[in-house]
Amino acid sequence: MWLTLLALISAAAVASFAELFPLHHFPLPIAALMWSATSLLFLLALFLNISLLSPLARLEQAFAPNLMTLMLKKKAISFYRLSLMIGAFVAYLFSLAFLVNEPYRLWFFLSWWVIFGMMIDLFRKNWSALAHLLSPFHLVKEVEVSAKEAVRDSQDHDLWAALDTLCEMALSATKRQKIALATQIVQTFSPILGAFYRSSKSISRLSQDEQVAKETGQDEISYTLFYFLQRLELIYDQALAAQLQSLCRQIVMTLGRIILQGAKLDLSLLPFPMRILVQFALQAQQRYLQQITELANSTIVEIAKTVVQEADLAHAELLPPFMSMIKGLENIAKGHFKQNKFADIDTLTQPLTDLKKLLKHPNIAQHADLPFIEKEMERALAEFEALKQVMAAMPTIQEQAETEPLK
Repeated sequence: MWLTLLALISAAAVASFAELFPLHHFPLPIAALMWSATSLLFLLALFLNISLLSPLARLEQAFAPNLMTLMLKKKAISFYRLSLMIGAFVAYLFSLAFLVNEPYRLWFFLSWWVIFGMMIDLFRKNWSALAHLLSPFHLVKEVEVSAKEAVRDSQDHDLWAALDTLCEMALSATKRQKIALATQIVQTFSPILGAFYRSSKSISRLSQDEQVAKETGQDEISYTLFYFLQRLELIYDQALAAQLQSLCRQIVMTLGRIILQGAKLDLSLLPFPMRILVQFALQAQQRYLQQITELANSTIVEIAKTVVQEADLAHAELLPPFMSMIKGLENIAKGHFKQNKFADIDTLTQPLTDLKKLLKHPNIAQHADLPFIEKEMERALAEFEALKQVMAAMPTIQEQAETEPLK
């Protein structure tokens, strides 16, 4: 607002040397100038807001659903518009007052001058706010803020709409292979879901949970999580089909963070998204994208490590979450072996071995579910150990060639 400050300083300087500015000698030209300047700025602001509606509408159809709704809800833009209208009205009043009140013409002119400076600043702010909506990167931040505000205000429908908007934007960016933009969008999911999980601890959300359960048949957290994961699968499938490995890795890391955030709230939120993470790894494995598969393996182990070390496991049911992690690592290892029968078995089972070591942690050592988890772990490792012995007993191709009699 530097123009407003400059107008104030200049108005104070003029007031200090009022005798040097005989405004009463030229009332009509000065009043006409005040009126014209106010009208010009007001018309420019009106033209700006109207002219940007068309590109914003095209952007909404091509890239960002609910963009116009977001613009209407944006308080800053509404404030700038309203302030410009009020400022123009007051400036017109001061223009008339300057013309008819000769003794106070200087003060009316200076007041108009300050208001005119404020209007120019508001015009600049309004222009900047609208122009930012035309920038996809800034728009992503705006939708993220909108989603967090919906979480804060317990407006689930607005949250789901914001997630829809972000997912549509991610799909569009992925289709156009705008990797930086798609990555930025995917990175917003973890903070949004994290804020949602934290807010779910509030007792005030119990009534909201009941309302969502009536509408959807599921509790609020589960429905929102499933709603989000369905859309994340679409983004991942498209990124995988386009061979955008960096985006696929970002999706895997983001899903890992979301799983961990949910597990800290309630371990029952871990199995389903864990199956989605394993599914992502197996899909990448089918396309021989081993970096993504290895990232999924390390992500699962890190999730287990954090759960064991930080989560409250005393009265939690551990079988579903740990069974899903063991089964997931086992399926990934089996998938790798199917692709490469000469893969080192110890390397394939290393994630399972790391997970087994975590079962000795004091936080879980005395838990009632531990024997069942250890039994499942031993079963999975025993299968690979048996497979290792079979592979070791089988002669290699070179050995067969050496022992085969010459014909």
